Amino acid sequence: MPLDQSPTEQAAATRAVSTGPSRRTRLFAILGLTIVALAGGYFIYWTLVASKHVETDDAYVQASTAQVTALAPSSRPRRVRHRR
Repeated sequence: MPLDQSPTEQAAATRAVSTGPSRRTRLFAILGLTIVALAGGYFIYWTLVASKHVETDDAYVQASTAQVTALAPSSRPRRVRHRR
């Protein structure tokens, strides 16, 4: 690089010599690959695990009504004391 070049021409010449990807390009590539890997992992999780789980807040059961009665005739439960 000759010394009679202006700083702008020197910077342009330096950029022209650089052949590899810039640091910014590499970081964006790593970010993109990370996002793709996370999306792929979530897709696999959803396919194998989460798609098999069903949940509902308003489930109804069609069953006959049945009375619930006590086994012992008492109006209040008996308190059992355990000896130590």
